[in-house]
Amino acid sequence: MMRIKNLTFSYGHQIILKKLNITFSDTKLNMLIGPNGTGKTTLLDIIAGLYDQEKPHLDKIQIPSHDQIAYSLQNPIYFPTLTVQQTLNMYQEIDHAGGQTANIVMQQIQKDVFEKIKDTKMGQLSGGERKLLLTYGTCLLKRDLYLFDEPLSGVDPVNCKYVLQLIASLVTEQKKQVIFTNHQFNALSTLPIQVIGLNHGTCVLNADYEDFIKTSENHDADEAFQKMLSLS
Repeated sequence: MMRIKNLTFSYGHQIILKKLNITFSDTKLNMLIGPNGTGKTTLLDIIAGLYDQEKPHLDKIQIPSHDQIAYSLQNPIYFPTLTVQQTLNMYQEIDHAGGQTANIVMQQIQKDVFEKIKDTKMGQLSGGERKLLLTYGTCLLKRDLYLFDEPLSGVDPVNCKYVLQLIASLVTEQKKQVIFTNHQFNALSTLPIQVIGLNHGTCVLNADYEDFIKTSENHDADEAFQKMLSLS
């Protein structure tokens, strides 16, 4: 079980995370939600080990070693002149063993999407296609924990469905842990999701997605989100 206990982190005199306590699910997608500036990306950065020079203060943190963590940033770097196939090959070559074996969902996405555009250069892809490809590439890495910062941002509905299926398959088929930040609540109801709500640097919600939307009278995720903000 992955846990964080009493995590406090500041930029100068500004406190970003304050005595944060979270227990993450091993069997569901862990979805971090909250208003902008509440520390979601900072938390992912800390988990990924990007703050070695500015040590966060915490009592306890139980996470995989940093070499067992894959982290896909909100705006990941890519090489616009490489083709789709060359980019996928690059991801596979990051791990000397050839990366992770593609699961059934990944194989289907490869067939439905990437086979048709394998010779297209990265710079010619739509934003949704590029985000899907870079998320797929991250999933090819053989790791224990996967972090995705806003993987649905700027993604069209069709590719959004593929992205969600892709990251969910890491949990359901390959028994990995996944944490992702998100502002969009469409197409989530059929997925195994643990909702972790942050506000003002603290955890104000940690609940199954179904329980989360039940906090709204209309079982509406956007209404439930607004209600969550009033808990802090």
